[in-house]
Amino acid sequence: MIKNLIKSVAISSIVSSMLLIANQVALAAAKCTVMGKEVPCEETGKGLLVFVIAFLGLIIASITISIAFYIYGALAIMAIAKKTNTKPAWLAWIPIANIYLLSKMAGMHWWPILLLIPFMIPIVNVITGIILAIFVAIWYWKIFERVGKPGWWAIMLIIPIVGTIIFLVLLGIAAWGKSGRPSSSPSIPPSYPATPESPK
Repeated sequence: MIKNLIKSVAISSIVSSMLLIANQVALAAAKCTVMGKEVPCEETGKGLLVFVIAFLGLIIASITISIAFYIYGALAIMAIAKKTNTKPAWLAWIPIANIYLLSKMAGMHWWPILLLIPFMIPIVNVITGIILAIFVAIWYWKIFERVGKPGWWAIMLIIPIVGTIIFLVLLGIAAWGKSGRPSSSPSIPPSYPATPESPK
């Protein structure tokens, strides 16, 4: 998901840069009429230039934030993989392979990753994206339970913006916080001192 975001931001920044250059070339060669006077169009394009620079700044900020989130997520997934003794933990850094690592940590099948194949087909990609997101949420639920945290934390992943930010915080707690007892462990009854048997 983050890889697609970074790719789309990079493509849009390249296209906007090319448009900016083409616009400046066209403005330098053209003459515009402002209030009955002919002036170089370059002077009238300064507002557009400010807008384009601000837009490029926003794109650079988006790329920087996306990379920071990717690094944070990879570090957290890698730490959880080490906690759960899932190898190789370094798969957390590789796109698509990190989804495979999630399925391994959850102890479930990896085949839902194949839903990424039809992801480039319009309309079908919406359906496969929703199905894959459900599987990823289930995997995170199981992973959180394996490290002794509440499985419902995974629901935050489905909630847009605020839920995603909360999910990232909870992912960090699961990765670097103290592990609780995994919920799949049977409860251990308290031990009582042995009572001596009475003679018959």
